[in-house]
Amino acid sequence: LSLLILAWTGSLIVFYDYAGKYLVALGICTLGLIRFFHAAIPAPQLPLLWHPLFLMNHTTILSAVCYHLEAKRPPLTKRHWYAVIGGLLTADIICILAVWWKRDHRFELDKFSEYLWIEPGLLYAASAALIFALMAWVIRKRYLDPRTAGQTMMLIGLLYLIVYDVCFVAGYVSPVAASMLLILLPAAYLSVQFMRWWSKLLSLSQKPTFQRAR
Repeated sequence: LSLLILAWTGSLIVFYDYAGKYLVALGICTLGLIRFFHAAIPAPQLPLLWHPLFLMNHTTILSAVCYHLEAKRPPLTKRHWYAVIGGLLTADIICILAVWWKRDHRFELDKFSEYLWIEPGLLYAASAALIFALMAWVIRKRYLDPRTAGQTMMLIGLLYLIVYDVCFVAGYVSPVAASMLLILLPAAYLSVQFMRWWSKLLSLSQKPTFQRAR
């Protein structure tokens, strides 16, 4: 099952690279699904649904907001916003109901939190989501240029996925394991900065291209 999910995730990535990123709402939702299924590869049974679900919601909302701020084309219209929000809510409901039904065929409300592992540890991830929302608001207010704000928000938002991983490990596994996982955060940041520097270096080494004046 892990191999099948791996192949499916790879297919979603290929679809996004070749077509999804030009389809606005569908492409944004695809990014969220990629993150969801990527997190589900090591544990296809979804023992803790909230982890991939948080990653999917975070990635989808972040991608939509940054797409709008960076004024990408095709533009993100109201219809696209409705499609993104509606698609995300539909995916959330389907995932929750599917896991609940798998573990409790009778849909007993008194056992909902037990079967879906709604425990105090979930508050770590919920608090992290609220903190990021505040950070995003501060970034938008700090940068007058929407494009710069969107790019900064996207960089921090993608690195923030590691924060969610740490929160879930701290809440459901152990704080010690979470602290070890936190080492990935500076490593990921340095890797991103290196790739940005390398891409600029390569662009400077290329021959300049000229367009004919109209």
